[in-house]
Amino acid sequence: MRTLIAMVKKEILQLRADTFYLRFLLIAPLFQLIVLGFALTIETTNVPTLICDLDKTVLSREFVRSVSTNSRFNVIGTVEEYEELGDALQRWQASIGIYIPPGFGRDLKRDASAELQVLIDAVDGNKALTAYGYLQQIAAEQCLRLAAVPLDADGAPGPRLVYHYLFNPELKNAAFMVPGIVVVIVTIITLMIGAMNLVREKEVGTLEQLMVTPINRSQLILGKLIPFLIYAFIEVAVLLKVAELVFGLHLAGSLLSLYLALLLYLFSTLGLGLLVSSAAGTQQQALFIAWFFMIFMILLSGFFIPIRNMPRWLQWLTMLNPLRFMMTIVREIYLKATPLKLLADQLLPLSALGLLIFGTSIFTFQKKSG
Repeated sequence: MRTLIAMVKKEILQLRADTFYLRFLLIAPLFQLIVLGFALTIETTNVPTLICDLDKTVLSREFVRSVSTNSRFNVIGTVEEYEELGDALQRWQASIGIYIPPGFGRDLKRDASAELQVLIDAVDGNKALTAYGYLQQIAAEQCLRLAAVPLDADGAPGPRLVYHYLFNPELKNAAFMVPGIVVVIVTIITLMIGAMNLVREKEVGTLEQLMVTPINRSQLILGKLIPFLIYAFIEVAVLLKVAELVFGLHLAGSLLSLYLALLLYLFSTLGLGLLVSSAAGTQQQALFIAWFFMIFMILLSGFFIPIRNMPRWLQWLTMLNPLRFMMTIVREIYLKATPLKLLADQLLPLSALGLLIFGTSIFTFQKKSG
């Protein structure tokens, strides 16, 4: 027992002596609790919605108003052509498209049998079902209020919603989660390995030996990171094959487009790993710092929780997260076969963050080793 007590005392004294660990263990959980407390929510709100109203009557405008004022939906605009709804969902500009055909108001006033068509982006099957349920409720309420007809025998007055689930018609949860899991796995592997690599060299003393050899610092960094780059590409290929064999998910888009986007993303993860490796003095410190960043990157990427459900200030904060953009790109290419030219709004910030993080990591490493 005395040996155990002595060991405990030694660990406590060692922890108190290492001010980095002490501050990190006290401050990091508080920061994570505050930020993630806002971020983690399963509520479906502010679903981007586009409306095509070809009826243009008082009743149709009243229905549009009821959807617009509902906090579950964020009506981003109206269009004049039915085809524009599908195009908006394809480009990820909207998650729901509502088509109000001519004669809607007339049918609603006559016998409450008016018909609406709803296009739903079903990449996230759970969100699609929830949003459709909210629309059904609004339709029933508006029928009772506007048409003033009693409930029918089934207790479900019109308008009748004719719905189409796009991109994931079977509402498979795996179709939404698996592409995201692929990116998360690549993120964890490249960030952790990148963070541990140089620190391990520091601890065994071989980094100083490498620094006095004819190899320059740029060659040293590239020599350390290129193997991880190759490994990441191989890992993605293996994961895609496993997703096809186990989950029946096939890559709808171009494999080359996916790899080009992945290359841009790896500048961020490997650069962040190098930055952590330069800042940390031991492998334990590198693990702590890398874990701290990974928690925020994953949970603020839209992997679990839609970003639009987060508070506005937190949505702006996610713009600094490269995983946010890569998550969207992978799901777009994997499920929608979206070409890269339509993903410029995701690729440009991803590239900018990659260059910024990688450039900062190289500068920090050269400064620390200089």
